[in-house]
Amino acid sequence: MDVDEFQEQSRLHFIGDWKYTARDIMREILVEKSIPKEVGASIIRPESDVDACSPGSSPKHPCVVHVDMDCFFASIAMRGQPELQNVPLAICHAGKYSEIASCNYTARKRGVCNGMLLSNAKRVCPELRMFPYEFDEYRKTMRHVYVIVLEMLSALHQNVLLEDRETTSVETSVEVTAIDDFLIGFLFTSQTTETGENYENQWIAAVQDKVVRFVQRLRWKIFQDTKCEASAGIARNVLVARILTDSAKLNGQKAFFGDALATTSLLEGFAVNALPGIGPNLTKKIRDKLGTTKCREVQLFDAAFLQRALGKSFGKRLFRACHGQCERSVTPTLPSYQTDQPVNGKLLSCCINYGVRPTCIEDVHRLLKKLLRNISEKMTTCAMMASSLLLSVKRRHPAAPMETVKKGAHGWCQEFALTQKISPPNNDQNMLCSALEALFDSSRIALEEVRGLTVKVKVCSAKRVEKQVSKAMNGTLTQFCQARTGSSKRTSSNMKAQQKQPKVQTLHRTFAGFQCLGTDFDQPFSISGDLPERDFSIVSTHLHSLTTSLSKRKYKSVQDNMLFFKANLSTQSYLQIRSSVEHWTASREGAMLVLP
Repeated sequence: MDVDEFQEQSRLHFIGDWKYTARDIMREILVEKSIPKEVGASIIRPESDVDACSPGSSPKHPCVVHVDMDCFFASIAMRGQPELQNVPLAICHAGKYSEIASCNYTARKRGVCNGMLLSNAKRVCPELRMFPYEFDEYRKTMRHVYVIVLEMLSALHQNVLLEDRETTSVETSVEVTAIDDFLIGFLFTSQTTETGENYENQWIAAVQDKVVRFVQRLRWKIFQDTKCEASAGIARNVLVARILTDSAKLNGQKAFFGDALATTSLLEGFAVNALPGIGPNLTKKIRDKLGTTKCREVQLFDAAFLQRALGKSFGKRLFRACHGQCERSVTPTLPSYQTDQPVNGKLLSCCINYGVRPTCIEDVHRLLKKLLRNISEKMTTCAMMASSLLLSVKRRHPAAPMETVKKGAHGWCQEFALTQKISPPNNDQNMLCSALEALFDSSRIALEEVRGLTVKVKVCSAKRVEKQVSKAMNGTLTQFCQARTGSSKRTSSNMKAQQKQPKVQTLHRTFAGFQCLGTDFDQPFSISGDLPERDFSIVSTHLHSLTTSLSKRKYKSVQDNMLFFKANLSTQSYLQIRSSVEHWTASREGAMLVLP
């Protein structure tokens, strides 16, 4: 199956790619509706950060709203057809091995649930009716919802500006978390000079009432325009808002603005699997280690005990969650702030694991190229660059049959992961594609055994890469390496003293086995002689990086490339490349590199 065809029919691809789709939709809405860019584009910090503001500053009050469309896929299928309101229905592909993506509450009362195989669902509910996916309708409906949200937030900003500007200012944020739910963050700031606990309590109660009425109008407007119901939770942080949304189902809303003690009491009535991020596996782990899954009983343990029993990270996370504590910010999806978000270390991925039956190496290379193209488009849009590649290959398990029961499925597989560092980071599709092809070739997996391919790219900000390049070209080698590793131990006074020293024409520095007498090179680098075919395919993906590193004096990148060659090439090929590099540098006056 072709990648484009697979993605057009894939529910998981549609859902996984939605955050980027939503960002593009919101960009269009801002222009089309002439909505100010500051609407929905602020970062709403967690309550703990707001409370930590300096004494004497204006009172601030954060509110978080979590909106979840009820049975969204099923609601699209039922709207305009009142005869289906009490009929159990599910959304899935045809075929008994298909998974149910969404089902209405009538079907849920009969025992059907999301993720269930269609054959099992029909066994539980024989009268269950199936409907196909309508991706275009989902996209159009959510676009309409985003228009409603942004227009209402714009009206709220105008209302506060015209009527309450002497008492209150507001910042808002809209964060799309999935195809059918999103967060709205509010941060109200008092603008008056009045003080006193009584005034502050009255002001907080007023802004809380403003948010509750806003959500009521929002849910009503969504239903009137789209005929889809939505539930909402309103609280002072994201965690409690999500819990309230689940308890407000179906087509309801709940609000809670209590303090820390009241929040702990609120959560006593919930089980741990009601907490966001606590699924079946973690619930079982908690039951095995603590003997209970009730928040009320987990609250009796202190943080130190939970960390010893469940691990330092998860124990601390569970303790905070059971007491309603949350440090998560509402980060805007809107593009005006997107490039300012920290993206270093983030992974972008794209995969195909259905209908993969390559007959020649060109089939694999074509799939890799299309997977990489999708990721590269995201990197270009978000001003990111690739710092490393990960290729995951699904290989048929030796004990698995050649063909699966479900035609085209990957079946029982072994998974192999191969990684490659990209230095310097870039977004050159040709170079990245060559690196992926070399990674697959190095796996030596038989083509008839390949059942799935996943490409993951670890990205970093393009601005950060530009700064590193600037340091490499304009600063000394020692300063550049310390900036890369963060290992500088020099004090600011020592740095200032060094900056005052007179500059010399030739700088001599030593780092990790490299010695250089700095000078600029202007002639291209080439490898003398011929390399074996296998070694040449590996070298070709790094030749551009090595040439650029030498010409621009990026010695850390030269080191990375040479160490990679030493580890992956035959001794003869490595010595041949080393000789070429030494000859190229030695022939230039004042340039010398000591290679590993």
